[in-house]
Amino acid sequence: MEDIWPDVLKRREPAWLRPSVIPGLLQTPEYASLVLSSGLLDADEVAGYVETRPRRQAAVLNRRKPPLFIAVIDECALLRGEPDVMHPQLDHLIEMAQRPTTFLHVLPLDACMPGRPGRSSLRPLRMATWGTSTTRHPAG
Repeated sequence: MEDIWPDVLKRREPAWLRPSVIPGLLQTPEYASLVLSSGLLDADEVAGYVETRPRRQAAVLNRRKPPLFIAVIDECALLRGEPDVMHPQLDHLIEMAQRPTTFLHVLPLDACMPGRPGRSSLRPLRMATWGTSTTRHPAG
């Protein structure tokens, strides 16, 4: 791989491609708690991760020269969850997408499935119309 892309092994940008969950570097404490408590962690472990997450986010994204951060999030991940958790999370994503080194892309619900004909396109979260779509949350 080093022959083809000599700089790829030297990169320091966080990589994220688990589109069904909002990346940890972009999660609010409430969303992080919800996601982490749905797995195998006990309550103390969840609390520990939730407590350290904002410090990690600040250390990575608020440094003097923040890294390039590109995330792809499935639209389903933005529609799933309780409104009291998701509305602040969506507001936070919109705020983070305004940063010059953060690029958030949404894989739309109507994107093609692998193996089916047609094109799939990512929608940048920076779209001016995105703010109105946050009101489409099925739970209100």
